[in-house]
Order: sequence, then C-alpha cells, then structure tokens
Amino acid sequence: MTANVGYWYNAQIRTLILHTQRLFSNFYISNGLNDNGEEDLRRVPCVFMSTDKSALNLINNNTDTVIESSPKMVLTISELRLNNNLISGSPYHEYISDFNEKKFNEDLGNYEYELGNSQEIKRLNPLPIGIVFKLYILTTMQTHKFQLFEQIRMLFSPTLELQTSENPLDWSRVTAITLTGVNYSSKGTSNLDSSQLDAMDLTFEINTNLDAPALISYNTLVENIITEIGEGNVVEDTLSWGEGDSIRTVHTPTNNYITVTDNNILTLQPNKNITNWYQLLKYYGINYNTNKENVYVHCLITYDIDKKKSIYGPIKINERNSTQAFWNFNQELLPSENLQPIDAIINPHDYEPSNINGERYLLDESIGNNTSIWGTLKDLNGNTLEKIDENCIIEYKDGYWTLMLNPKEQPAIYYVRDLSDAKYLYSYNEDYNIWYDVINKKYRSGMWRISYI
Repeated sequence: MTANVGYWYNAQIRTLILHTQRLFSNFYISNGLNDNGEEDLRRVPCVFMSTDKSALNLINNNTDTVIESSPKMVLTISELRLNNNLISGSPYHEYISDFNEKKFNEDLGNYEYELGNSQEIKRLNPLPIGIVFKLYILTTMQTHKFQLFEQIRMLFSPTLELQTSENPLDWSRVTAITLTGVNYSSKGTSNLDSSQLDAMDLTFEINTNLDAPALISYNTLVENIITEIGEGNVVEDTLSWGEGDSIRTVHTPTNNYITVTDNNILTLQPNKNITNWYQLLKYYGINYNTNKENVYVHCLITYDIDKKKSIYGPIKINERNSTQAFWNFNQELLPSENLQPIDAIINPHDYEPSNINGERYLLDESIGNNTSIWGTLKDLNGNTLEKIDENCIIEYKDGYWTLMLNPKEQPAIYYVRDLSDAKYLYSYNEDYNIWYDVINKKYRSGMWRISYI
C-alpha cells in the first residue's frame, strides 16, 4: 500500500530549461556595415522546441505551409538521465539548518535591522538527474554560423555556471552546463541543393538535482542581542546575510573582545563569565570538534577609509592555551593591494639595508640626504632630495635609494603587503597621515561574531 504523499510540483526542470534558453537569447550576427558605416547587428532568437502538437498548431496558425526564418537557434532536450551512480546517501536523510530572518516591516515593505523570525528547515537528500540539451544553429549563410559559434564557444571552456535560484538552501541553485560536442552541418554532400536550412548542432550536458519539499518550522527566539556600533552600515553588515553565512547559525558574542596578531592568532580577552574559547562555545551550545572546521569567526575590517566588510574563516583552539585559536580566514576577502610589496617597515636610523636592487621599505621616520647608511637620496626623475619624509616608500634603484611614493603628496587609497614573516596588509589613512594594519588589531564586542556549520 502506498502512502498518500499529496501533490507537489516545483517546475525544476522547466526552470532549468528557461535559464538555459535565456543563456542563448542574447547573441547577435552582423550583416556588414549600414549606410552610416556602423555594424548592422541583428539579434538571433532562441526558441525551445516543444513536442506539444497543440502548441505547434497554434504557433503555425493551423497550417503546414510555414516559411522557415533564419538565422535562429532552437533548443531541445535530447536525453534525460537518472544519474543513479551519483546518489549520495539515503534519500530519507534529513539536513537540519537554523535561520534567523531580518524583521520585515509590512507597512513599508522592506527589511529592518532587527532580528525577526527564527526558523528550522529540514531537507531531504536531493536526487540527481542529468539533462542533455541540443542547440541547433539554423543559418543560410556560413559567416552567420561562424559568428554564432565563436561567440558561444568563448563562453564555454568547457563549463559555464548557471544560477537558477537565490535560495541559499536550494541544492540546484548553481548548476554547471558543459559543452560536450559539436556537429558542423546537417547537410551532406548529397543534399547541398536542398531548401532545408543548414543546422550546426551543439551538445550541452547538465548534472543537477531534484529537490524534495522542505519542512519549515518556526522557533521561539530565546535571546535577542543587538549591539549598536557607529554608523548604520556597520550594524547592517553585522546582522545581514553575507557570503559564507547562508547556511550557518550566527551567534553574537558576549562582552569579550578579541585581538588578532600575526594574521591568524585570535586571543580571547577573558572576563568574569567567559575565560577561554571552550567556555564561550559551550555558552552558545556549539559542539566544537577539533577534527572538523565547523566553527567560524567573522571580523569587521575597515577599508577604503570608511567602509567595512566581514572577513571570516574557521578556527582551531590552541590546546596548550585555550584563550588562543588559530584562524584560517579567506585571504580573497581582503582588499587587493595596489602597490608593490615592501620588505619591511623600518626605523631608518636603526636599520642597515643590503643595498640590493629592488629592496623596498616603508619609513616610520624621515631620513636626510648623504648619511653614511643611506647615501644620496633621489626621486624618480633622478633629482637629489634633501630628505625623505616618514610614511614614504623607498626602493634601491641603480645605486641610489629612490623615493617611490609620498602618500601625503599623492593622496589616494593605498594597500601594500609587508613581506615579513607575518605578511601584513597595510593601508594609508591620509586624514591621520598614518599607515595602519588592516587585520591585526583589537575587535571589541559587536565587531566580531561566531558562526557554526
């Protein structure tokens, strides 16, 4: 006896067809130059070929004498695969995720910077499927065929990603489509004089998943902690969903603050309630596992003078000193350096350089000309300088120490990497005439947080 599971349909294959069709709907061919000397461009339509006879009759106005138009592209499904070899685990295994929504203002129709509903979402294992698409390029001119093929081929090397959903819990929200084959022409040497349109066909394959319905239950919000800090954009960054947060439970830390040193050492400053990382994670009910990277720390850094963004990565608690944790944050989240790296930040009166071409330093004090250590100072034009000010970057070039950058005279937003052991990233603040460390500093409560996978 089969249980009554009820009716449901999420149009997942249809959605994938529409996104694939949209992918090929913005290509153009050129018919040469028009009277104004400009390219005469024509957009080539892409239609999905349906086997629905009723739909075909409507399109053809109930007649079989329809003149074919060209150029055009026709998309169709040539094969649907079960991909049973890609099934992972039991189809009845449940994945449980907890989410906190922003509070929605019904009157204004937008979200506010307050916590709203708390939800628990249970999902079943998805079932894999494979779809093979055929894209037919119908043309009457060989040059049109070449134009379209070159444009499409440049997109696939051989894979392109399709995003069909913005739902972070959708198993198939990002799907890869792969170009696997091409047939140059549908005409053979025996039917070159045929009135049939010549068709090049391309084969594309997609391996994706079918999602089962998810069970959503609303939780009671036990604790609501919001720390107001500075401007509103900081609070938004602290509470909103960002990259990497979509399937994590986010916790606001207690009144502890942390200090980051050497780019990857997090030191938790104890208070009367929480004295180490283990106690902090236990306080929030987080099951820390030394063999899994399931606890993430997020820190708000300042960039471009007054903007803020979150950098994050998994932590591993130091077993010898539980107030410290090793932090492996995602380096790609950092601002990109726009200056050549320096070898060190130095006090020029206490440091003796090697005088090797390419040596670069950032000065924390000014230096005068013709000293016994630094010799004659030059600018980029070869002119002799009386001194080089602090916060400048110098480089040894062609036998002289040369001024490469004076940020006070060339104000801009600068990022430079220090090639010392810690590989610090520094930025320049022209308002205070200082270079500051982007990462290594103290993060007070509200400027950092914990998430748990």
